Amino acid sequence: MLRPTAARRCDERGITLIMVALSLVALCAVGGLALDGGAAYANRRQSQNAADASSLAGTIVLDDIRTGDQPDESKILAAVTASLNANEADTSNFTCEIVEYDASGTGYGSPYACPTVDLAPGVFDVDDAAGVQVHANKTHVTSLMKVVGIDSVTSKANATATIQAARGLERGAAPFMLCGAGNVAGAKGFEIPILTSVAGNYALNPDALYRNPYTGEQSGSDVGHAAQLPGGPWYLVHDDNGNDADNGGNPPASESGVPGCGMGGAGFKGLVNTKLSYTIPGFWDTKTGQVEGPSEAVLRGPDGCIASLDGCYLVLPIGAYGDGNGTNGELYNVRFGMFFVVQVGGGNGSHYVALMEPGQVNPITGVAVPNFVLAGGVGGGRVVDDNQPYVIKLSE
Repeated sequence: MLRPTAARRCDERGITLIMVALSLVALCAVGGLALDGGAAYANRRQSQNAADASSLAGTIVLDDIRTGDQPDESKILAAVTASLNANEADTSNFTCEIVEYDASGTGYGSPYACPTVDLAPGVFDVDDAAGVQVHANKTHVTSLMKVVGIDSVTSKANATATIQAARGLERGAAPFMLCGAGNVAGAKGFEIPILTSVAGNYALNPDALYRNPYTGEQSGSDVGHAAQLPGGPWYLVHDDNGNDADNGGNPPASESGVPGCGMGGAGFKGLVNTKLSYTIPGFWDTKTGQVEGPSEAVLRGPDGCIASLDGCYLVLPIGAYGDGNGTNGELYNVRFGMFFVVQVGGGNGSHYVALMEPGQVNPITGVAVPNFVLAGGVGGGRVVDDNQPYVIKLSE
């Protein structure tokens, strides 16, 4: 029997050591894939959360600049940086850009860098600004993956938040809806119409906007509730008893209570079927029974109605015409308006609203009307005027 020589035994030991070393490298690579790969995946989610939060933070400041509440454009970048830092993203390796709406008002043009300083008046075109885009990064220093030459893994994420015109409300958000038509040609609306129409394009009637003092049409020959409220015009939006006829524009005698925009019968109380979600333009179903308030404030901030529906602000749909009858009908709503609502009478009472615009002083509250930014809802496209409610939300 041949015995292995000493040299041969050394060779075999050397081969074994090499195989063990290679196996250890492979095991480290597999372990690193699990350990460092899991950390990289977690970083990817954290990077996306940071990008989402910071783009929203920057767009909120952009909206403040757009509405005149914040004059310093460099605050956009400051808000983005602070949000990235709070979400543990890399504040030394990110980009912040302003996106603009294109000519169509629905798409976006080429972005440009967020201003680093307060710009001179007229340099920053705030009217075209749509939102803020953020590219965020978060780097993970590897542990086991270092043995295969990978020292770090950088997770990247992008997010864009934009200011979008309100196109719809969440289910239950709007308890009331109004007829925006005038009281002409059988339209069965208000003497002072809330809407004007040119070639099928609807806008708010300037004469319908609340003002104080007000000496115009209020409640006709009946003094009634509306005359007890300061300023005007006030519009009866919800008639709990079905017999109030005093409002900002006198419904016709054939129409008891809230004008139904041509809906047959006299059962329309101004209530929305809150079990459904709606968008504009489109038909919204009517509802009978008692009024139900929104379960949460539709308006961002402390001034939106929650449950009382008295002395607070609501975003309500405004209709062009009705179909069906007042107890089982539909109102074709074409745009939203911001209204201050008050309740009169006992029980559930009747509700009057005044069409407001941002910045004006409300004599009942003594403070300026807030901006019309919503806490949620469906949005889309450029905000075309100051009296149009809007949402700030992620777009990608």
